[in-house]
Amino acid sequence: MDIPKHSSHFGDKTFTKDLLATISGDIDRNGIPSRKKVDGELILV
Repeated sequence: MDIPKHSSHFGDKTFTKDLLATISGDIDRNGIPSRKKVDGELILV
């Protein structure tokens, strides 16, 4: 069975909060609380 790689993200609370913050556009992507900069790249925390 071939399952899309990103489908598991939609049940993740951190991903959902990050998605909503991104879509709303009220916060710069570097300031979204669910993200952290590691080695120059943003990751979900």
